Amino acid sequence: MLKYLVVPFLVAAVILGSISCSSTPTPSPCIPGSCPPPVGYDIDQSQLLSQLEQESQPFANFTAHEEIVFSNYTIRWSYNPNMVNNALTCINKDHTVTTELGNLSPIDKPFIVAHELASLVIDSEGYHYVLSNTTDPIGQRVVFHLHDMIDTPLRDSILARYGLNATRIYYTYGVPGVLPGQCGDPSEPILQLDNAFLYVKIVLYWRDVLAHHNTTPDIDNQYRQCFPLSWSKAQEILTIINKAGGYDTPAKEKAIFQKIIKTYSKELKGYNICVQ
Repeated sequence: MLKYLVVPFLVAAVILGSISCSSTPTPSPCIPGSCPPPVGYDIDQSQLLSQLEQESQPFANFTAHEEIVFSNYTIRWSYNPNMVNNALTCINKDHTVTTELGNLSPIDKPFIVAHELASLVIDSEGYHYVLSNTTDPIGQRVVFHLHDMIDTPLRDSILARYGLNATRIYYTYGVPGVLPGQCGDPSEPILQLDNAFLYVKIVLYWRDVLAHHNTTPDIDNQYRQCFPLSWSKAQEILTIINKAGGYDTPAKEKAIFQKIIKTYSKELKGYNICVQ
């Protein structure tokens, strides 16, 4: 069963409890369970947030403005020594939350912690999760990248409004984490689609988080030349997003996910995907 998958640009992940999806051929309902126990030892929330608020004024502005949202959730923070510059958040249906923080770079810690808290903001607004109970590692990765394609730009666009340094995150984690290692499309269509999800995420981040109006010059040319099949799929996905008018409401976001799943049903066959 899918729990989470960490990739370089993610810097943080969010999951919705423990998920199972029915195996019926029709759009399957997702059945939320409970979050797994956190790894490591507990962190005092008031001490953690107070320290970051003193170190970062943008972080302090963010937590002050979203305090009412956070008060509706009970968060258990913990330190996981096995992770580096990463964090994981799991949200239960009853608004209990577990958040694991790894070894975080001091300069990036306010942003990464805020990124975790932003998951509560979009959860409270009714945004959705793309989920699967596949045990296939490739399927897990692809489904995760589909969800993260919109989830990360959505959350970080909130943080950018408060002045948190999304530009540093883009260049430190985004560009190195998104480009495949060698030039040349993979032969498997599902891996081409996975590349496309990574490309689209960086385009959305460049456009909607960093507020640029042109294409991503450090990514677009390399993808177009080295990965033409992946790039072509990415353009189709961007067309779906643009035709939906963006993903600034939960209804638009859900419609985009459903359209992508339907459009690439052949590639995604067997992964039992649901949008919750």
